[in-house]
Amino acid sequence: MLKKKQITRISGKGSFVSSSHVTKSLESQSSFTEDMKSIGLLPGSKLLTYELIKSNEIPVISKKLNLKENVFVHYFVRLRTGNGTPIAISYNYVSTEVLPAINVEALNHSFYDYLKSLSYTVVGSELEMEAVLPTPEQKRLLQIDQGALLKSKAITTVSFDGKDSVLGYFETFYNGNIYTYKFNK
Repeated sequence: MLKKKQITRISGKGSFVSSSHVTKSLESQSSFTEDMKSIGLLPGSKLLTYELIKSNEIPVISKKLNLKENVFVHYFVRLRTGNGTPIAISYNYVSTEVLPAINVEALNHSFYDYLKSLSYTVVGSELEMEAVLPTPEQKRLLQIDQGALLKSKAITTVSFDGKDSVLGYFETFYNGNIYTYKFNK
């Protein structure tokens, strides 16, 4: 459970204790780390898997990233936490043409901060959202019994040495009881 709690009062129903909740604006380019800090939680990341795979092994994602055949792609899966509580699972595909090497230890922390330390700037993301039911593995990792996940699919562009390039494709599954996205017109 999240350690930070809040009291929610509903007129005519009573007061209830609830876990911290993130409401994120779709216009925001904030990272998961910044989201956690915004509600007073300590952000965390645990690397579950890292490997180099060839682009021809992931044709759908390679097409999204406009990758040539047999280009290596960093593939890593991370469990994202707030105050040690699992909140999201991210599946990440990063082009080695844009980011040739990754310090794997850095993946246990903020990936955005790691990019900044290498002088990359995130300049934009193409984002899609949908509600999905969790797989048994996602239930286990997120320590949930039921409920929907909020699936975010993003193609992220970065700037490095004055050149904009598509960095990668990122799928993140957020615990729908903790995360809300909002859109302002």
